[in-house]
Amino acid sequence: MTVRTAGRSTQYAGRRSWRRVLASTVVGPRSTDPPKRRPSDLAALVVCAFFLAVTAARSDAPSELELQLAVFLNRFPEGLSGVLTAVLGLGALWLVALAAGLGFLTRRRRLSVELALTGVGTWIIGRGLVGALGRRRPPAGIRLHAGGLQQYPSVRVALAIAVVAAAAPYLTRGARWLGWTFVAIASLAAAARGTGLPNDIVGGLALGGAAAALVHLIFGSPGGRPSLEEIEDALEELSIATTDLRFASGHGAGSTTLLARDADGRALFIRGYGRDERDAQLLSKLWRFVWYEDSGPTLYLTRLQQVEHEAYAMLLAREAGVPAPEVVAAAAAGPGTAVLVERRPEGVPLAEATGELTDDLLDKVWAVVVALRRARIAHGGLDLTALLAGRDGTVVVTDFTRATTMATEAQLDADAARLLAATGASVGPDRAVAAAQRALGVDTLVEVLAYLQSPVLTDHSRSALHQRGVRLSELRTVAAAAAGSPVPATAQLERVQPRSIALAVVTFFGIYVLFGQLGNYSSISAQLRTAEWGWIVVAVVFVAATNIGYALSYVGATTAHLPFGRTVVLQAAGSFTNVVTPNAIGTAAINTRFLQA
Repeated sequence: MTVRTAGRSTQYAGRRSWRRVLASTVVGPRSTDPPKRRPSDLAALVVCAFFLAVTAARSDAPSELELQLAVFLNRFPEGLSGVLTAVLGLGALWLVALAAGLGFLTRRRRLSVELALTGVGTWIIGRGLVGALGRRRPPAGIRLHAGGLQQYPSVRVALAIAVVAAAAPYLTRGARWLGWTFVAIASLAAAARGTGLPNDIVGGLALGGAAAALVHLIFGSPGGRPSLEEIEDALEELSIATTDLRFASGHGAGSTTLLARDADGRALFIRGYGRDERDAQLLSKLWRFVWYEDSGPTLYLTRLQQVEHEAYAMLLAREAGVPAPEVVAAAAAGPGTAVLVERRPEGVPLAEATGELTDDLLDKVWAVVVALRRARIAHGGLDLTALLAGRDGTVVVTDFTRATTMATEAQLDADAARLLAATGASVGPDRAVAAAQRALGVDTLVEVLAYLQSPVLTDHSRSALHQRGVRLSELRTVAAAAAGSPVPATAQLERVQPRSIALAVVTFFGIYVLFGQLGNYSSISAQLRTAEWGWIVVAVVFVAATNIGYALSYVGATTAHLPFGRTVVLQAAGSFTNVVTPNAIGTAAINTRFLQA
């Protein structure tokens, strides 16, 4: 007899039916969240549709490299012929029926419907593409059974990946890995048996992936957040006995948070990372990378790495004397989920204790920030929601989700700016600035003001500032006046600015004009196809080397000290401008500006 420690009903192992065993080993537990459409499915659909269009456009014109690769993959031992044929045989409509039947056996009718639609739709579209683009005889050197023809796309490969991708959100980790392994083997088998060229196989993969993503977008997919059952099983595997396990109210999009009690009745805080959290972090990281110089916290390859880094940051903070939660465990939990278990002291978040923020408490808050700065730890989300007022009067730092160890001065100053804005919205600019100046000093406070801008702040701080009518410009002015310094210029955070966009547009226009003067585009393309690239590389090296000689003469002709590397680049820029400007006017302008700088 096994008893679940989180309040789950007692179960007897002898009563577990084969249906339950099948469900627990192949299909994961039912998600507590309703199915929903996810940005990752839309991104997968766009990417797969792009590759499908590209491979379809070149389905009748294989390159020499593709043909050589196809011949190489086709050289399989004769003894493996039966095995490869059997693997390819699985990529048929009866595989769809088998997978859909699995859904009925495990009482997941939604899974059966999605698999049936995905498989049948992939087969219909695939056969339509084969009929439109036609079949062809295999190229010379490809071994294929007598009378066999190659076709675009490889429908059997498309069916294999469509079934696996459509079922993936429902499956356990082991079943998913088994499915993706089957897709990889089926793709290699198609190449080895000669039923399709690499382009045909990639087209099949793109078709199946697009079909699965489209079905997920239409019907939604489950398993975005870790379920209560998954977290409960993980805690049991880690030998962490809990009671009263429940979801916390008001958890954000970055993670799934739960509360529980350990065997001694002490409070546990549990943070779980599932597929939704991974998607949110990936999209946030991509957005910040495109738009900002600092792309934010490191994006880890696995969720287990994420919770391990978060635990590591908390341990470093505690070692440096910063009041932080006690790390109980950081581990994987169920299919695609990772959990971090913390033991936090009893207390109230400072965001809920606005009327109790005395000057003494503010000094304790800033003392925590100073300790983090000494340890070179940037919290990344330091506002009043991440600070806990303990019952013993201490201020505890929580939520190290976005923490950075060995942080730069800019990251540490941004952390202080976040807290200055958060406290300014809570107690007003004057008291917030006075507390920050007491802790940081005048010089550091002035450096922090450069990062007191909206992109640095957390969502909670921006909302609090807006609700209380406190503007960042007012906060900067009060802080600069208290430090006896003019208001410093804000730090440059955005990577993309209107000026850089305009420069890129002008650059591409210049390249367009340059190629237009060299000749029409069709003749340039024809010459590139027949060019001997070895001689082109040699010519480029020798042409670039002439700029070194020009740079040496330029340095020797002036009394100013000129950096040699930049002078070489100057000569290359002059060669470019001479093509599009008459009488070396562009070169003269560049040289004049270079000497002025």
